[in-house]
Amino acid sequence: MSTKFDNILFYDENDSGFLRKLVLIIIIFYLLTTFLFFLSGILEMNTQTIIAGFILVFWLGFTILLFKKFHNSIFLNENFRWLYLPAVFILAIIEETIIYYNGGGLGGKAKSLEHDLLLAVPVFVGIGVGIYLLHIKRNLNPGEFFILGAIQGFIIEIAFLGNIVFAIILSGGAMGIYGAMMACFAPAQEDNRKTSNQLIINLLLGTIICFIFVLIGAIIGDNLYNAIS
Repeated sequence: MSTKFDNILFYDENDSGFLRKLVLIIIIFYLLTTFLFFLSGILEMNTQTIIAGFILVFWLGFTILLFKKFHNSIFLNENFRWLYLPAVFILAIIEETIIYYNGGGLGGKAKSLEHDLLLAVPVFVGIGVGIYLLHIKRNLNPGEFFILGAIQGFIIEIAFLGNIVFAIILSGGAMGIYGAMMACFAPAQEDNRKTSNQLIINLLLGTIICFIFVLIGAIIGDNLYNAIS
């Protein structure tokens, strides 16, 4: 069943009703995080926090625009195998550069832009590799791309870094950023609806595979930075 948000918010008619609702819930939490950044920044007169809110607005609009433009394009569908990972790589550089110059790189601990990019970008690419490999084997729908990215965002930015106390406030932003990055170049497919069991298997397998490549990416990034610095 189609909805007015199909081909806009990182899912289409092939995604189940449950998955669509899950994507929408994450987007709502993302918007809540954005609102709280603006509110906190205004109340505390903190320019950095206000800019962080604008960054979240920009990122959502930018990735939605990419999704709308490329999701149904013949070019993306014909060239997905070589286009997807370079696209994730470029998007990760864009996102981390913007975050770094607002003082938020690596949770505010980045020593330089080089430090930020070398440690963060391989992690994003690792998630992309995991999704790419699963997609090649199991033909993922765009909503699955988004949710798998969002899950890794929660694990890395919230659970893994020990920010559980702030999960309600921060999780929407982290999950939305990661999910949108992984889904905005997800290709459209014809008649690719999944059963509940297939969806659960895809999400479980994807979460495990992506996290394995996240760890590999983190190790590669750390070694590269230590070798260069």
